[in-house]
Order: sequence, then structure tokens, then C-alpha cells
Amino acid sequence: MTTTAQDKGLTVRVENRLFDFSGKSIEQAMALAKILTDSALVPAAYRGKPGDALVAIEYGQEIGLPPLAALQSVAVINGRPAIYGDATVGVVQANPAYEFHNEFIEGEGDNMVGVCEVKRRGGKLHVSRFSVADAKKANLWGKAGPWTQYAKRMLAMRARGFAFRDQFADSMKGLVLAEEAQDYPKQVVLAEMPRAVGEKPPNLTEALHTVEAQAVAE
Repeated sequence: MTTTAQDKGLTVRVENRLFDFSGKSIEQAMALAKILTDSALVPAAYRGKPGDALVAIEYGQEIGLPPLAALQSVAVINGRPAIYGDATVGVVQANPAYEFHNEFIEGEGDNMVGVCEVKRRGGKLHVSRFSVADAKKANLWGKAGPWTQYAKRMLAMRARGFAFRDQFADSMKGLVLAEEAQDYPKQVVLAEMPRAVGEKPPNLTEALHTVEAQAVAE
């Protein structure tokens, strides 16, 4: 809702945003988060989870995203907060030091390379690349999902993530791109199984390698 006020003969527009979390107590913030998470307009991962939504909103505020944008752009993947690649452009462009960035694909077929050029004011041009060879080394090339359906997009997105984290760490605040975090092996907690008296303990290193191999195969 927008209201107006007279100040020294000038009409001032005042934006009253319903979901402004700044200055709210934890009880007020949770009440607002509950309203949001009861809505079908928030991502399914946050529905019915006001606590998770509130944490995502806090992460969003760290990088300059308003609450509703934060819920659409911040995701928790394998227990780690991440930001979707499309949102990072706005976050980085809001930095006063941002000058420009360019993204493109070089080569064809197995020689394709995603390239992201980014420049801070007063700094040198920084270039990050992510090639098909890099994707193969990471067991990503040909993986079911976006790496098969939108291969060029994924190469470019990975190059973007590296470039923005390298040159705009002050904007990214340590967040990785969600598209990158989705490719990380699942976190595994290995609990020691009960064993008979005299039985050798399990080889946790071998077990971990087995689980990591299974995660890559998925």
C-alpha cells in the first residue's frame, strides 16, 4: 500500500510493505513467515516451514534480496544455502563496483566451453571458463537432467558461478549457485554398526568411497 505525506510543501510517497521484516521482533517475523509459507505462491520446499523460510529471508537480506525474492531465489541443497544463478546477476549488478559482465559459449561439441567475463571498476577483466572436459572430469557430462537437456546453459552457469565468486565475494557472501550445489555428492553420515565381540570394525574409508561412487552414478 502507498500513502502520501506532506513535508515542507512536498508530497512524499511512502511505501508500506506488508512483508518488511526489518525491525521486527522474532515473534512478528515468525508470524509473517507463517503467512507466507501458508501460501501456494512460495516454493514447495518452504510451505508449512516458517522457520526455514525465515532463515532463507535472512540469507536474502545478507545479499540484498527482499523477502519475497529471497524465498524464490534462495534454496537449501544438501544442508547448504545456495542461490539460483539467475538471481546472482541482479545481486552482483547491485554492487557499486560492478562494471559489466559477458557470457558466451566457445566451440562446438566436445570442444564447447562456457565463458564468463566480469569486471570490477578499477580492476582487470576476469575470465572464468568451464569446458566439456571439465564437466566430464566431474562426471557431469551426460548426467540425466539439466546437463542433458540444457548442456550449454549449464556450462555457462558454472562459469558464471566461478567468476562471480572470484570477483564479487562481497556480494555473494559465500553462497554457491544452486545449479552447482545440486551436482555435489549427497552428504552422508556413517554410523558405526553394532558388531559381535572380536569382530573387526568396518573400514569407513572404503564405505565412504562406495557411497560417493553411488552418488556420482545417480
